[in-house]
Amino acid sequence: MRRYWYLLFIAFAFAGSVAAGTLGKWKSYTSKKEIRGVVVVDSVVWAATSGGAFSYNLRNGALELFTTSEGLRAIDLTAITMDDNRNIWFGASNGALQRYSPSTRSWEYISGIVTAPDEPQKRINALKVQSDTLFILSELGVSVFSISRMEFGDTYKRFGVSPSQIAGKAHAVELFQENFWVATANGIAFTPMTNLNPSAPGSWQIINSGLPSVNVRDLAVYHDTLFAATAQGISFFNGSAWETLPVSAGKDIISFSDDFSGAPSVSSMLYYCTGTELWSYGYGVHEVAASGFESNLSFLSSNGVAGTVRSGVVINSAVTIEPLGANWLSIIPEGPHTNRFSGIAVDEQGVLWSGTGSSSGEGF
Repeated sequence: MRRYWYLLFIAFAFAGSVAAGTLGKWKSYTSKKEIRGVVVVDSVVWAATSGGAFSYNLRNGALELFTTSEGLRAIDLTAITMDDNRNIWFGASNGALQRYSPSTRSWEYISGIVTAPDEPQKRINALKVQSDTLFILSELGVSVFSISRMEFGDTYKRFGVSPSQIAGKAHAVELFQENFWVATANGIAFTPMTNLNPSAPGSWQIINSGLPSVNVRDLAVYHDTLFAATAQGISFFNGSAWETLPVSAGKDIISFSDDFSGAPSVSSMLYYCTGTELWSYGYGVHEVAASGFESNLSFLSSNGVAGTVRSGVVINSAVTIEPLGANWLSIIPEGPHTNRFSGIAVDEQGVLWSGTGSSSGEGF
C-alpha cells in the first residue's frame, strides 16, 4: 500500500512539473558506435548509426550529435546520402525519411514509406541520389522520389515473373549500359532506362546465373564493368551472365567504394570490404589494403572513411589535415555502451547506472 501511494505521489509530482513548465529541456543519450552508413561532405564526415547521427570535422575535430533532442524523429538509422545541394538524407528502420540542411540547420520529414498500408517491413536499406532523383532502397522495393518537388513517384515492388520473381528487399541500384539495375536479397534484376512502365514486374529481367549468392549487398561500375557484392564473393557481369573473382570466392562482401585513397587518382582502384578486411582491385592488382578490423566493418565510404559495428567510424590518417600518429583513427561519440536498457538507477552521488539485460546484455 505504501508503494502504491509513493508511485501515485511521483505521478502527481511529474504532472505538476509538466503543468508548471519546470521539467526543462529533454536530452537523449544513445550509443552511436554501430555505423550503418557514412558520407563525406566538404571535409565533414556524416554517420548514420543505430542511435541517431553524428558529424565529425576532419579539419578541426569538431563533433556534433543528432538524436530526437536535435530534430531526428527516428533514430534507428539504416541509410544515409547527400544530394547536390549538400543536404544530408537519413533513412530509418521504420521507413522514415529525414533530410537535414547543415547550412540552415533545418529538418524535413517524409512519411510516405512509414505510412504505407499493409507493409509490415519498411526498413530503408540504402539511399542513392541521381541528379534530382532520390532512389530509396527498402524492404518494399525501389521508390523514386523527386527532390525538387519533395514528392514520391512510383515504387517498384516486384521484378520479373513467376516462378523466379523477386519481391522487395532492395539493397542497391546502378545505371549501366542504358539499363537500370537493382540488387536485392534474392538476386539482381534490370530493365531498360527507356521502359515507360517499370512498375510492371514483367518489364524486368532477372539475371542470377553465375552469382555465388543471390544475397547481393551492393553494385558498382568500374572500368565499364558492372560488379556485384554478394554474401559469397564478388561477381562481374560479362554481358550474359556473372563471373566470380576467384580470390573473393566465399568472402562475405559488405560494401563497395570507387575510391578510398582520400585524394583524386588517375589510376583509381575499386575497393571493397568484408567484416575484417579492406581489399583493393584493379590494374592487375587484387590485394588486402588493410586488415585486422576486430570490430567488423559495416560500411565503406570514399575519402578513407569506413564504418564499423562496434567502434564507430574509422578514418585513415592520411586523409586528415593534421597528422594523427597512427594509421587509423576511431571516432566514437560519448554515450551509453548499447541502446538496450533493462533498468536504471541513480546512486547517492547522483550517478546514473543502467543494466543491459541478463541473457544478451553487454554489461552495465
